[in-house]
Amino acid sequence: YYKFNKNKKMNFFIIYLYGLFMEVLSLISVTMTISPRILSEVYLSMIGIYMIFIKPIGVVMLVSLSTDIQYNQNLVGANYAEKALRIAKKTFEILENGLNNENVQKLADVIYKYVPLSGLEIKIMNFRPAYCGNKELLIGKYEEKYLSMESRIYESEDKESVNLYQPLLIGSEEIGRIVFAKHASQIKPADKKLIEGIGNLLSPQIQNTIVKEQKKLLIKSEYKALRAQVNPHFLYNALNAIKTMIRIDSQKAQDLIVDLALFYRKSLSKNEEYISVLEEFKTIMVYTNIQKARFGKRLNVETDLSEDIFYEKIPSFILQPIVENAILHGTSKLDLNRVNEIRIRGEKGESYLIFTIQDSGDGFSEEVLKSFYKDEPLENTSIGLYNIKKRLSSIFDQNFEFSLKNLSSGAYVFLKIPVENGGKQ
Repeated sequence: YYKFNKNKKMNFFIIYLYGLFMEVLSLISVTMTISPRILSEVYLSMIGIYMIFIKPIGVVMLVSLSTDIQYNQNLVGANYAEKALRIAKKTFEILENGLNNENVQKLADVIYKYVPLSGLEIKIMNFRPAYCGNKELLIGKYEEKYLSMESRIYESEDKESVNLYQPLLIGSEEIGRIVFAKHASQIKPADKKLIEGIGNLLSPQIQNTIVKEQKKLLIKSEYKALRAQVNPHFLYNALNAIKTMIRIDSQKAQDLIVDLALFYRKSLSKNEEYISVLEEFKTIMVYTNIQKARFGKRLNVETDLSEDIFYEKIPSFILQPIVENAILHGTSKLDLNRVNEIRIRGEKGESYLIFTIQDSGDGFSEEVLKSFYKDEPLENTSIGLYNIKKRLSSIFDQNFEFSLKNLSSGAYVFLKIPVENGGKQ
């Protein structure tokens, strides 16, 4: 009965009846096998009542004790599972912000809060070790005992305290450790499993954080390279336009030289991660002024920005490459009478900033559109747009929209990003 009903609510009256039935059978068997008859009667008079009434009660007590033990084991297991889930949630939130000395200490604080320990040490790569509790229990000479292939127990010389050493691994490489200190009398098998579980939980989280940070560093370096890239054709064409303008309008030529210097200074010297929309558009206007000097009446740029987005923060150098693409690929080099009308709009939604850039050129080729959406940039064509997409993804994860399409008269770019930092002047 216990075997088939141990995971259900026990009916102790039925258990008593089971015990009573078995004892009655036992008594009948004994009385039938003992001879002479007088001995069986004496046996019954001596222990019959005990077997019929007392022993079934003992069976009930034994089953009740087994049930309580199993319940307490499940309760302890559920308690440790809850602690592990809470630790996993907290450590994930901490590591989402990257690895640094402060966050390593926060990891130690979280684990120490949920696991009953006398002391705790966490060491990850080259970051400063983090301590909680009694640091003295983590220092000294230890006799080494092995808990498993991956984790080790060190017992103090006075046998009063124990250190459980759990390595943090990426593959087979040890990138750190967690050392848990407890009094020897407080060590339980469940503690060892929980500590191993925490180490096995943290290792992939740390690996994921390292990979994310490496991706961000790569994208940031690509972004810096993009900003530092001085296009020789643009510089040559700008200087040529200035040379022509000197003969026609010396004041205009002087303004263009100032614009050119200002554009390169903004492109090469500023390293802010975020700037205001107004600041980004100042750079765009400087750039378009230089291009207008080159293309003359064949280029016309219109902007329509809501005043409430002027001081909203956006990732720097995120719109200028899109405008540059619209000018260079939208302005026809063959038809000298064709005007490239570029319209740049910006507005604020409930929690998003929305920008659209539209030109009246020939639009994107099918090859460029396919490569953009497949994340396979074409050399010298869609690299700038692809880099913007990668950078937006590293900053906002999936919480943005960036799309390209062709309209009946030209290319259309749509950008939607979350509002950042409140947008105050």
